[in-house]
Amino acid sequence: MSNNVKLGKEGEEIATKYLEDKGYIIEATNWRFGHNEIDIIASKGNWYVFVEVKTRKGKGDLQPELKVDKKKHTAIKAAADSYRIRFCPNSFPRFDVIAISIRSVDQYELMHIEDVFY
Repeated sequence: MSNNVKLGKEGEEIATKYLEDKGYIIEATNWRFGHNEIDIIASKGNWYVFVEVKTRKGKGDLQPELKVDKKKHTAIKAAADSYRIRFCPNSFPRFDVIAISIRSVDQYELMHIEDVFY
């Protein structure tokens, strides 16, 4: 497993724990629709939240909304639409980004941006 894949998995684990601590129910992780993937799908009330996790090592750039371009937005939305049709057709969707900058083993900075596409 490459260092980037390990770093991404570590960030997704941190983001999952963060969301659970905030009262979200984790419905799926690394959910795939064709070539598209959603890092985390969580629910809270009638909302289903489709989360893209961006992880950096060291004191990195924490402007994740700039890292999710139009192509990625389209891919996430297509996967989310497929998920909603299959599993939660009456839910309200929201698209979030969680950015994590890992400084050391137990030290990191996390930024959660809700409703990033709108």
